[in-house]
Amino acid sequence: MMINSLKDLAIGQYSFIMVSIQIKNLINQEIFYININLTSSVFDLKKEIESQQENISARGIRLVFSGHLLNDFFSLYSQGVKNDSIIYLIGGEY
Repeated sequence: MMINSLKDLAIGQYSFIMVSIQIKNLINQEIFYININLTSSVFDLKKEIESQQENISARGIRLVFSGHLLNDFFSLYSQGVKNDSIIYLIGGEY
């Protein structure tokens, strides 16, 4: 199979595209990295953040990328997230 683009990789047997995403917490200015599959949903990313960070609830997190609030039900890839992207975390503290 000829792979011409990232879209080709995100379909079928090539659906495991791991990337490193930089997460910046706007409350305490903390920066950390998450490794995740680009075909994962935004809510999957929120659950991964919750598992790695203390006192953060996935349900209360809002994630902003490139000036837009990310939708929980869409994949990271479909919202333009790429390797080394910076995503801003708002809320979620408990």
